[in-house]
Amino acid sequence: MNITEQEELKKFVMDCKSELLNHTLQSDVVSPHIKQINSNLDSCLDILQKDWMGKTSRSVGIRNAIVTGESRDKILFFAYCMAKYDKEFVSSILGRILNQTEAFGYLADVLKVKVATLRNYRDKFDSHVEQVRSSRQGWKTPLNEEFKNVIEKYDGKSEEELLSVGEKILLG
Repeated sequence: MNITEQEELKKFVMDCKSELLNHTLQSDVVSPHIKQINSNLDSCLDILQKDWMGKTSRSVGIRNAIVTGESRDKILFFAYCMAKYDKEFVSSILGRILNQTEAFGYLADVLKVKVATLRNYRDKFDSHVEQVRSSRQGWKTPLNEEFKNVIEKYDGKSEEELLSVGEKILLG
C-alpha cells in the first residue's frame, strides 16, 4: 500500500469514526454494535500506524506523510541548530527578528513538519549539545544513533558554517 492509499484509508476511517460519534450522541440511536464498530475502526488506525512506522527505521509521521532520508536530515539539522543557537539561528538566515513561535512556524512550513515534532526534537538535543544562546534543560534521555550522528556531524562546525547549510536549505 503506498502513502496516498494509506492516507485515503486513514481519512475514510476517521470520517467513519466522526459519523459514528455524531450518531451515538443522538438520543434515538441505540445499538449494541456501535462499540464494536468503533473498536474495529481503532484497530484499523493502529494497523495503518504500524505500517507507516514500519516503512523504515528513519520514518516519522508528519502532516499526513512519511519523512525519510534528506527531508528527515533537514528536520534533525534544524532541531540541532535550534537547541544550540535558539530562534536567532533562523532569524540570522532570514535577516529579520523572529520570536520562537514564528521561527518554529516558519521551519515547520518550509520543512513540512509539525511544529511539535521540531520542538520535541530540539528538546531531545538540548541536554546533549553546548548551548550558545539558551539555558534550556531539555529532555535528559539517551539519544538514539540517528541523533548521535547529527551531533557528531555538526558539533565541530562553526556557527557560520551551520548558517551556510541552513541558508542553502531554506533559501535554496
